[in-house]
Amino acid sequence: MKRPVFLALMLLSAHLSSGQEDSSLYHWGNTSASYNIRFFKTHRSDREYAMASYSVLMKPYDGWGRTQLLDISSAILQRSQTSVGPSLQHGYGQLYNLAADKMSRIYELRGRNDSALYYLYISDTVHPYITDCANGIYMHRIINACRYADIYEKINDTDRALTFLLKEALNTETSTHFIKLQPLLSKYDKKKLKTELNYSILNYVSDSFGRTSGHYGPYIVFLDTKIYFYAWSVNETANSVALKKETIAYLKNTPFYKMVMGM
Repeated sequence: MKRPVFLALMLLSAHLSSGQEDSSLYHWGNTSASYNIRFFKTHRSDREYAMASYSVLMKPYDGWGRTQLLDISSAILQRSQTSVGPSLQHGYGQLYNLAADKMSRIYELRGRNDSALYYLYISDTVHPYITDCANGIYMHRIINACRYADIYEKINDTDRALTFLLKEALNTETSTHFIKLQPLLSKYDKKKLKTELNYSILNYVSDSFGRTSGHYGPYIVFLDTKIYFYAWSVNETANSVALKKETIAYLKNTPFYKMVMGM
């Protein structure tokens, strides 16, 4: 995942405007891991905490032990979300999502799948991903759907793995998503799958065509799962007959539909 540019710029701006008092922060990340741990534990003002925490979470594991990262991430989640001023407000809130996501990934690497699921859920709901970019929201949902599926498969809950992948199936062209999805669909009768998908598309539910970042808008019901979609190419000002025709054509041109029809 690409580093959020807005957050990096915000932190740089805060650093440049902070003056001499933050000179030690300039060297953050350029010294030993042991020094950074001590620095993190002793700098507790909201602004310094936010800057130091971001530096820890956005760096790779180089020089860091997973136990250290768990301790730091846990400390971030336990800290109250206090107001830190307009220049850091957006980025400071993002730290909680990064911390929970980091803990989830480390626990998954350790085979502690229940904890991995718990902190993934925390990062997805309690401290959701923050961005001003709609495409960023969609990509994050798709990434998380694959992560949920991976963990559920590890605990042999393939039904839930399939559900999470299906929820985002109409909003992605990512090959990884379909590589994970196709084997889970293969347990169903192929002819019935195709028939049900075609029926679902012909009977899609159009509550709203609002272009929002959440799960609001039109959807199909396939394998007992609501699959929302964002029909960017559909002319939403068309009359109802033309709109239905355009929407069905759009859905039948999605990678998900083509994948199922090709099974």
